[in-house]
Amino acid sequence: MLTRRNFLRGTAAGFALAACPLPGLRARAATSRDVLVVLYLRGGADGLSLVAPHGDPEYTTLRPTLALPESELIPMTGFFGMNGNCSELASLYGSGQLSVIHCVGSTDTTRSHFDAQDYMERAAPGDKSVRDGWLNRYLALAGQGSVLAGVSLGWSDEESLAG
Repeated sequence: MLTRRNFLRGTAAGFALAACPLPGLRARAATSRDVLVVLYLRGGADGLSLVAPHGDPEYTTLRPTLALPESELIPMTGFFGMNGNCSELASLYGSGQLSVIHCVGSTDTTRSHFDAQDYMERAAPGDKSVRDGWLNRYLALAGQGSVLAGVSLGWSDEESLAG
């Protein structure tokens, strides 16, 4: 039976395996063009524990048991630091191959977590009539007629690729 605990354990193991530098095994694009990778970390990862705003004086006050000490962070800016367990990602960030879009929000005031996720993935705050996702719309313009412009790996269909 799939429980939340088993799902999170499996997801964490998958991310850990993907982040491990295995000899001779590295994911790479089959093109020289830029590649956009979008990760939605649903329920299994805390953004403030992956990229911590250590420069915010309220960070440790509001997260007394969860805040990461600055000594455990890999410096990114004077304000943010990456979790010390993410050295591979920090390396990509340092080389300019990775960007972090932190503290993303919506103008919609819904109190439904699920509606908020859908609005975010469709880039249509408060508008349930939009049925296609922002990533699908982007790929329609940038994919240049490619047979395989986007791939989703996960347990369900991504709303951002719908359409």
